[in-house]
Amino acid sequence: AQHFVALGHRITAVRKLSEGGSPTVLETLRAGLVDLVINIPKEYSTTESKDGYQIRRAAVDLGIPLLTNGQLTRLLVSALVEKPPEEMLIKPWSAYSPGT
Repeated sequence: AQHFVALGHRITAVRKLSEGGSPTVLETLRAGLVDLVINIPKEYSTTESKDGYQIRRAAVDLGIPLLTNGQLTRLLVSALVEKPPEEMLIKPWSAYSPGT
């Protein structure tokens, strides 16, 4: 979060389920305030696994895009940084793969 604040983005902190308090990650997801979930476990403790599972399950159930792979996430973020949104056009697959 500190990285994004340093870049000038506004951040709202939410709590893990195991931390207690509010707002929790699940409350935020269910409220429709999240467009993308990046959930890459850094530990494999029981608590971390339980929290992560519930977050990933909620994202899938609510139809929120979910990234769980660090390498894929880095590639996506790099692509988004390199190309401004106004240059990202929706094109048919055939525009990228001639002859299909």
